[in-house]
Amino acid sequence: MARTLWLYTALASAALVLGCGAKKPPKPPEPTTVEPAPELAERAPPPPKKKCEALDEACKALAGTKARVPHGPFTIEPVSGWIYAQLETATVAQTSPTGPCLAAVGFDPGDAKDAKKELANREAALEVAVKEAGLTLPKKKVGWKKPDEKKDVHGLKVRLWQVEGGARSDKKGDVLVFDATAADGKAALLGVGFVPKDDGSNADQAIMRAIESIEASQ
Repeated sequence: MARTLWLYTALASAALVLGCGAKKPPKPPEPTTVEPAPELAERAPPPPKKKCEALDEACKALAGTKARVPHGPFTIEPVSGWIYAQLETATVAQTSPTGPCLAAVGFDPGDAKDAKKELANREAALEVAVKEAGLTLPKKKVGWKKPDEKKDVHGLKVRLWQVEGGARSDKKGDVLVFDATAADGKAALLGVGFVPKDDGSNADQAIMRAIESIEASQ
């Protein structure tokens, strides 16, 4: 009896094993698709270099900045920290639209024997410089034959006149008129500088340093 029970139990166990079968191995994980790393965005090109041909470009002069003066072989160093522009008609530098400013333009002095033509060209250059600087001059003419001061600057003959009663916008002040003539007499420059009466930045001295920086290319 015991043997029969054992056999019955063994057969039952075997049937259970055959009926259930072995455990299935776990399903392998789905392969993970690795997305390629996105390409690095192309670097944005650097902004174009300013040409400094308009005041709204806001080109700020640094120490030693040389600006070309149109209509001649001249360069001038605008006052460091001032905004400057090399316009088609004149080179202009300023602290603000109503503050101290400087403007210069080259002109043809003509034949030294033709005084009328030289004077006409000079007056026209003065008109351009005054307009581009936003200045108003008194009606009194500049006494071209009697400069207030003379200087030798880098081989150039420089003369200066102080004109009282000038204005820029609502600011009153004196206007400094200056010219420079090349050694051969074939090229000339005319410029103006303005400092409001209420200015306390020693801009007059800065303008003088700018004038003393004028050079003519050979």
